[in-house]
Amino acid sequence: MNLRRLNSFHLLGALLLTVAVIGLASGGKFVYDPGRPIRGNEWVIYGLAGVLMLVNSFLPSTEPKRGEKLEKKKNG
Repeated sequence: MNLRRLNSFHLLGALLLTVAVIGLASGGKFVYDPGRPIRGNEWVIYGLAGVLMLVNSFLPSTEPKRGEKLEKKKNG
């Protein structure tokens, strides 16, 4: 795997999924929001956020091609 493709979304997605798995294994007692009643299903939100972060990390970036802005300025 090319290390240039790794970005912070990979790390954050893996971290959120790890927290979700630990929350699932502990019966929802590991993951909670301070000041709110513990419902036990907060780990689901962390899991969904981790999956979304990982999906986002594998989407291609939409960087403009080199020189594209210069060509537009010259022509227009």
